[in-house]
Amino acid sequence: MRSPRQCPFTISVEAGQMKRSWQRRRQACRDIIVGVLSCILASCGEPEGRPPDIKRLATDVHVTIGDQPLVLPFIALEHYAYRGLSFSLDPAGDAERATDAASALMRNGSDPNSPVQFDRLTVVIKAYGFNDTEMRPVKMCASLTAEWSRSVCDDPWAALAQALPYNRFEFVDLSKKMRDTQNVAPCVRWEVDFASVSRAAGHPMIICGTTIGGTSGRFYRAAVRIEGNLGAYWTVWDSEGGGERAETMAAREGRAIVAFADHLLSGGRDFTALNATMCGLRRPGSRDAPRGPDHAPSPLPPGACTKP
Repeated sequence: MRSPRQCPFTISVEAGQMKRSWQRRRQACRDIIVGVLSCILASCGEPEGRPPDIKRLATDVHVTIGDQPLVLPFIALEHYAYRGLSFSLDPAGDAERATDAASALMRNGSDPNSPVQFDRLTVVIKAYGFNDTEMRPVKMCASLTAEWSRSVCDDPWAALAQALPYNRFEFVDLSKKMRDTQNVAPCVRWEVDFASVSRAAGHPMIICGTTIGGTSGRFYRAAVRIEGNLGAYWTVWDSEGGGERAETMAAREGRAIVAFADHLLSGGRDFTALNATMCGLRRPGSRDAPRGPDHAPSPLPPGACTKP
């Protein structure tokens, strides 16, 4: 089951008035998920009620962004593996088009020698092994090929999930200007020019302000260069009660994104080193999965930080 703070949209974490208690914000998060922005795990076009296609969701997809090749499991690609609510006059058509787009990506992204080119791609890092709609386990973790994805699959407390931005961020081609219309928290000026992002890799920076839930002045969009024109783009904010400032959050999460991307670019080598880095970059208040009442020395999940 998802940790209360792990909501699939940044808006869900900080929606509403910033002076609310953590308890009220967690409840607001749940309400927004259920009532407005609930993501439904796409079962690859299967009729409702049919179990998800585990093989499809766990399949690796080969893409290139900013001339850099990346391999990600299909279930990590938000706009393909997850289907949001449709508010158009043609929801059935929307569903059909979404299924067709997902099938095309699966088909075209299967060849490592001919990856699918993107200018931007939203990535979801969370406990993939749970169906958010029915709150039940989905037995797919063993089917994932990458060690990092298995580490978060059935462990909401995995270091990777607690170091990277809340569940989602975008890989982007920093050489492109883009209309920031795909995000819950777009730049106030809508058009984003990444020319201001440092030419040196690994230097996160806030590039614009944004508004969430009618609240402005505390939410920002950050970016970081990873390698060449490959970069990342995500939301940060000023936390209440002495928590992280937006600049601190951007610096910490930017380092985590760069470490994660470098791991992908290396072909997934040395997960142990990646996990150690993520353990040092977890957000304030993070912890490992709770032990049983008897504190029995059971094996720790691969994404844990505490040693037996």
